[in-house]
Amino acid sequence: PVWAMINARLTDDSSGKPIIEGILIDNTKKRLAEDKLHRSRERFRYLANHDSLTGLFNTRYLYKELDRLITESLETNEPFSLVFLDTDNFKKVVDTYGHLHGSQALKEVAGTLKSGLTDPAFGVAYGGDEFVLVLPRTGKEAALKLVQNIRRLMKNSVYLTKQGLEVHMSASFGVATYPDDASDRVEILALADE
Repeated sequence: PVWAMINARLTDDSSGKPIIEGILIDNTKKRLAEDKLHRSRERFRYLANHDSLTGLFNTRYLYKELDRLITESLETNEPFSLVFLDTDNFKKVVDTYGHLHGSQALKEVAGTLKSGLTDPAFGVAYGGDEFVLVLPRTGKEAALKLVQNIRRLMKNSVYLTKQGLEVHMSASFGVATYPDDASDRVEILALADE
């Protein structure tokens, strides 16, 4: 395909016969550069709120959403819960199979987490082998049921199979609910982490 800018007009030639005269400028390089810039901007916007390895949200997004959820909870009297998840023995996976396989394992764990969540809940790559699950409009009992489901999903998953390995992973979980357990963002994160 060629992108062109055309400036033309309908006129008559010297014999009175209608003709179109004008200028056609090949704009393909400019258009391709604009498309590339647009894709780059979209990628930058995505990475501003997402972890590049796992595709989960990042901590920047988490902190903004926690502030929003606290405000929403105060207005609606609905709780929300956080689940802090720390992958068990992840160092052993890295020491045994290497950092690249460790990164792939985290990516696959993130996929397991996503499969266990339904909107509006979302996952966050918190750092290293730690994740946070944000559960809007969810009390502690429902959050604990979700944790049991995630544990079961992880237990039934085999990681790194495309690399010819069979790695089983588990995690330790902490749950905190706003406003029952905490009164602000820092406190609820700290309690879930405990």
